[in-house]
Amino acid sequence: MSPTNSANPSNHNKKSAKDNAMHSAKPQNETSGTKKASTPLREHPNKFIRFFARAGFTVWIIVMVVGLSIAFVVSVFLL
Repeated sequence: MSPTNSANPSNHNKKSAKDNAMHSAKPQNETSGTKKASTPLREHPNKFIRFFARAGFTVWIIVMVVGLSIAFVVSVFLL
């Protein structure tokens, strides 16, 4: 029996945490000192930012409802 055909194959694929971090799909978080937004934009203290956030949210919801309606009508006619 050769050394590569061992009875415990799980040991062959084990890597250290450092090796797994180097080859992972996620980038490493090197900028841990950056500040993230703690409050949503719709609750921002600045009135202009709050207005544009709410307006953008409202427009997005209207666009989604129109798209849903068009998709529904098209699917009904394809039956």
